This record gives sequence, C-alpha cells and structure tokens, in this order.
Amino acid sequence: MIRRSAPSADNGGTGGGTDWCLNTVDEVDAAIDVEVTEAVSTDATGIGGGCIYNGADATPVYAMSVVTAEGAVATFDAAKNGEGAVTIDGVGDDAVLISPQGPLAVLKGSTFISLGAFGPIMEDAAAFQAAMEELGKSAADRLP
Repeated sequence: MIRRSAPSADNGGTGGGTDWCLNTVDEVDAAIDVEVTEAVSTDATGIGGGCIYNGADATPVYAMSVVTAEGAVATFDAAKNGEGAVTIDGVGDDAVLISPQGPLAVLKGSTFISLGAFGPIMEDAAAFQAAMEELGKSAADRLP
C-alpha cells in the first residue's frame, strides 16, 4: 500500500514535475470511507495537472484537476454560473458544488481546482457534499 505524505505547497506554476495530489491518501481514505492505496499525479504542461486516487482494486475513487494557466478564473466563473450550482463557504476564495454528485469547483487566487469522488459516496448527497468540502478545503489550503 502506497501512502503519500502531504504534498508540497509549491505547485510549480504551470506543470513540469509537480505533485498535483493536493490531498493525502489518508485524507481521501477518511473522507470518502473507501480504502485508497495510491495517488497518481500527472502533469498537463502549460495548463496545470491532476491526480487520480485509486482504491484497493486499482479502480479510481477520487480525482482532481488543477488549472494554473491563464483562463483558470474564467473556467471557475463558468462553473459557478451553471444552473443548479450551490455556493460552498469556507473553501478556498470561492467554491461551488456543480451538482449534488459534483464536482466541487474551487478557486484560490488564480488557480482553479475541480474535484470529485466515485462510488458509494455518490449515493448520499449530504455525505458527498461534506466529503468534498473537507477535501476541497485541505487541497486549497495547500496552494500558495
């Protein structure tokens, strides 16, 4: 079982060898109540990056995308203005849950984070929202 330590607060700009896993495996495991065995970070050079968290059977259970490129704020604004989006207080500078099953869109400074979980947690809208708020807050707090 791979357990990552807390990621660096230095998100490295717009990609290139950066750890985009802004939540720890332990945080995700606890928040969505699924055993998480690994977190895989992937660069999208010039845009940002992402991270996929896999469960014990190697199935993705949680993912995030981080956009640091120009246009990140406009992307967040488009998500925020979508029909049915619910504002979430206390996460980043601004956050919205796009639908009861996500994703959670977070803006911190000029960085946009989109995150969501898959599996049984999606069946309970209140539990899903609580988990996304918790994970969104810890992810945003790790950004400079």
